[in-house]
Amino acid sequence: MFFKKEPDPVIEFKCHPDLEGVIPEPYPARHYMPDWYKKLAMFVRVEDDGAQTDDPTIKRCPPVLDALVTGWIIPLVCQVEFTIKDKGSSVSWILNKGDSNKPATFAVQNHTQNQVKGHPMNPRVPLKFINHWHIKTPPGWSCLFVPPLNREEKNIELISGIVDTDIFHEYINFPGFIIPNDIEYLKLEQNIPISVCNSIIEYGKSFESEQATVGYGEQGRIDPNIRKSKVFFFEGIHWINGITNQYCALANTSAWNFEISGQQSPQFTVYRPGEFYDFHSDESNHATVMRKLSVSINLSDPNTYEGGQFEMDLGEGPFVLEEMNRQGTIIVFPSDTQHRVTPVTKGVRYSLVNWFEGPAFK
Repeated sequence: MFFKKEPDPVIEFKCHPDLEGVIPEPYPARHYMPDWYKKLAMFVRVEDDGAQTDDPTIKRCPPVLDALVTGWIIPLVCQVEFTIKDKGSSVSWILNKGDSNKPATFAVQNHTQNQVKGHPMNPRVPLKFINHWHIKTPPGWSCLFVPPLNREEKNIELISGIVDTDIFHEYINFPGFIIPNDIEYLKLEQNIPISVCNSIIEYGKSFESEQATVGYGEQGRIDPNIRKSKVFFFEGIHWINGITNQYCALANTSAWNFEISGQQSPQFTVYRPGEFYDFHSDESNHATVMRKLSVSINLSDPNTYEGGQFEMDLGEGPFVLEEMNRQGTIIVFPSDTQHRVTPVTKGVRYSLVNWFEGPAFK
């Protein structure tokens, strides 16, 4: 008796020849594992009534791993900067400078509200994320399109669908919604070019930094139990001021519309192994002027350090902003937001922070 083994099904991705090497290629999901999963141990030590046991973690759960490594991920065709107003009912976007010769519709287009009338995401604007890859599967095979499994995405909600990619020969685009966030201005991928980040690092390293303090102004004090790092303030460095000012203005217009009247000097921060800044807020209250918005930029390549996670606490417990692990990511948030940088365990983490002030809230 003879058995014929069927070959494994092959999925093909093809784009227009003019876009080859221009847009990012699809890649297997197993090549992009979430940081939280990679750092998770197989077992965690638990102590109960003096007895210690090693409890298995979710990393020993095959179904979770299978979901993480199954399928392909199709990246956004380029970096896109979104401006969100009115809780998502108004959304506009521009492409990054490297793709500014292309129309904004090259990456994202609008659907109409009537197409999703009654959807729970209303009144948010439905968008169409453009895919320039033609997808082909063998006869009898279709594709299920879903957001990457077991990977948190706070800012985009995609609508899943099944396409008969063995007979459908058009491009497949992905409908979804941008989810506005109360604390940050959204920009996909990196914000600050890596070359600029490296220039700021080298410039900051050329000065002698000082021990960071806790508190504001004359009330500042050294407290290694709360904060341990070295800092240097860029006084009157116009090109650095311009970077943080630009993004603060964009974020403020999109989310808060605070009255801003001044910009403090940007602070270059160096975290070496064992150094950190525990939970704190940046707010400073004076009779007439107060800090209103904070800007933080991760200047470091994540491969050059370990630890140093940027965390926030909005009242429901701390959480890690995974986006801040990427070099060049910038976040803008109200200065009364609790946040911290966890201890660096290896290498050196560099960051740039800046505060914007205005008349006290009435």
